[in-house]
Amino acid sequence: VPLQDEGHADLFVSGAGMSIDMNFDVNIESNKVSLVSKNVVVKVDDLKIDVKDAHHKTLLNVLTTMFSGTIERQVERAVEQRLELLGRDLANAINERALSKISMRDLQEKVKEGVVSVYSSSIPKSKL
Repeated sequence: VPLQDEGHADLFVSGAGMSIDMNFDVNIESNKVSLVSKNVVVKVDDLKIDVKDAHHKTLLNVLTTMFSGTIERQVERAVEQRLELLGRDLANAINERALSKISMRDLQEKVKEGVVSVYSSSIPKSKL
């Protein structure tokens, strides 16, 4: 007789929590600047699973404990996939609303101003 059950589970991230690393590249082609979402890596330190409202709660808690590593990797991958979409949307929005309006010369000036403001106390402006 197959075991069937239904309910829901609460997922708790504990320990060091969840780390998210999103990487973007700045492409410069034909005097045009664009931001490109490269990759996302998500790591969950410790995932606790608590089965709720199930008929076989104890059995399901034992099974979720046995498969917690697999479930943790599935959660990491699901979050990565959502953030990859968000990263692409964010890069596209920045490209359309900001970077498409900036000339290469303006960008070079802004970078130079940023370098000057960050290092103005240690590097003479004449050296930049």
